[in-house]
Amino acid sequence: LLDRTQEIIEDGRAVEDFETHISTKSGDERTISWHSKDIVDENGDPIGAVSLGRDVTYEHRAMEETRMLQEQLVPRLLRRGYGVRVLDKLVFGDGGLDPVADQIELIQGDICTLDEGVLDDIDKIVHLAALSNDPTADFDPEASIAINVEGTRNVAHAAVRRSVERMVLASSCSIYYSENPYEGMLDEDLRETAAEVAL
Repeated sequence: LLDRTQEIIEDGRAVEDFETHISTKSGDERTISWHSKDIVDENGDPIGAVSLGRDVTYEHRAMEETRMLQEQLVPRLLRRGYGVRVLDKLVFGDGGLDPVADQIELIQGDICTLDEGVLDDIDKIVHLAALSNDPTADFDPEASIAINVEGTRNVAHAAVRRSVERMVLASSCSIYYSENPYEGMLDEDLRETAAEVAL
């Protein structure tokens, strides 16, 4: 980061926003988004910069998961002859749906404030909305509970009220999560878990 900033200053160019990858002491990889502003002298020449870094690791992971779902699941459903209605908050945009945009119905919405009208004429639900990994849930447990628990409950209750035939909940192994790798097979009999996403 210092080398990049010094190079920009010496070249006399404006400092641009950019991302870097760092490793934490524990060995985790993090993506940091840097937003910078030039400090200039009386002639308007850059003499320094002020930078603010923000950890965007989880945003990037969520964007990648969203892109994968948009680019893989929806086209697969269409190829199998299903009519597809997508309810998405569109936090990361709808670009992954561009190739099939004219074949689907896209509704911007939030499962935490679900408008049940989106389920009109729906007979099956594939529910994928979630904070989908332990670090994200640990970072914001309240949001994890609001989305993963309350939001899912909203969808399930609405599905029952609207007589939806089937609801598929995509989940993760974190429901049966243990910090002890030698614990063996974990299943529905597990009564306690270490993972926030499994609440």
